[in-house]
Amino acid sequence: MTTCWHLCTNGHQEISGDRDFSLQQCIGLLESDHLDLKIIDVGKYTISLKNNKTGARYYLSQHNEMIQFIGFSGGHIPILYHVKSFSVAYDEPILFLKIKQEHQNKTLKLVIPMEKKD
Repeated sequence: MTTCWHLCTNGHQEISGDRDFSLQQCIGLLESDHLDLKIIDVGKYTISLKNNKTGARYYLSQHNEMIQFIGFSGGHIPILYHVKSFSVAYDEPILFLKIKQEHQNKTLKLVIPMEKKD
């Protein structure tokens, strides 16, 4: 029984660590200087973003059980898996991503400015 308990708790810690690592990667990607993202529009479940360097535009939204970038001109990049629900709130310049995964609820806080309107 003791061996079984240790295997189960170690497995849970590894899975939990993987989820935390995935969330940190998600934050790192969205706040990356390489992408230099600006927010175009925020909905309750979707964000429209623009790469300030290239002009490429994306949606960030949930599809099935993953959060992904979807290009305006096609294609998608999965950035977080095993997502049960996803919602968004914005209070300039803080973007709040509310993510519910199997065994945890997280609110990610990212600093992404709104694109200035001409």
